[in-house]
Amino acid sequence: YAVIMTMKNSIFFSMTFAICLFANSCKSSYDYSYEKADYPKFEADLRDTNRSIEKDSILHVLSFNIEFSNEIKAAIDLLKNKGWENVDILLLQEMEEESVHKIAKSLKLNYIYYPATNHPVAKKNMGSAILTRGEILRTEKIMLPHPTFYPKPFKFKKYLLRKTATVAHIHIHGKTILAASTHAPAIMSTDKRREFTQSLLDQLESIGSDYVIVGGDFNSFGAADMDATILPFTAKGYAWATKNIGTTISEVKSVLKKLPKSLFQLDHLFVKNLSVIGSGKIIQKGVSDHLPVWVEIAL
Repeated sequence: YAVIMTMKNSIFFSMTFAICLFANSCKSSYDYSYEKADYPKFEADLRDTNRSIEKDSILHVLSFNIEFSNEIKAAIDLLKNKGWENVDILLLQEMEEESVHKIAKSLKLNYIYYPATNHPVAKKNMGSAILTRGEILRTEKIMLPHPTFYPKPFKFKKYLLRKTATVAHIHIHGKTILAASTHAPAIMSTDKRREFTQSLLDQLESIGSDYVIVGGDFNSFGAADMDATILPFTAKGYAWATKNIGTTISEVKSVLKKLPKSLFQLDHLFVKNLSVIGSGKIIQKGVSDHLPVWVEIAL
């Protein structure tokens, strides 16, 4: 009897899941997403007021997806131990508000953070943040197309998880720079990935700035995804600053180990009207499934 019931439950779940995913009959809902452009918003200036920021000829920028904000102390220690405690602009993904605050407090940075969702799996806010040694003049959240989804087959619901970009105008080292931190869906068709990237660029262009830095986890797996991500940027006059750094994940999952690591260049930094003088990544294990990627810019 138990075996029969298990089989029946399994069949029912599979049928319901199939109906949800393939027949698209589940009711879509943004209940887990924050659909207001200016809410919620977390910000604080935790810079050392006794320390003046000297004008520098080099801008140090780093982007890091810290997996579900799980290992924040380890992430802080990693940045300090690798000589990035004086980072000028820090772009973070998969962040929640307490973790952003901890990093900013430890590194004495100014920050803006807009959660995109209250994640149903992580059970906490998730989104992208920007931290900086400079002055944050203006901020906003960009709403992007093609959300990921979290199915609830037994409820016949499909919860849509909005993707966004956190944007800030930063005045630092004598320049005002528009910075954006974003996180693209992991699974998306090539056409949708191109539309995602194009929407981000169009909205940044409408905001307007002479100098722009865009970074984050673009989840660009393989040649088609890379083209859909990179080509819209280069067509708009951006330089792909982290072009030659290779894979940006800390470890390839066991089921994918036979694939070339070069396919896993998921994280990128792009700059516009700025001169790149160096780029790279920080090798680590146990802090996150992604590697921090960095770029040095001549001002």
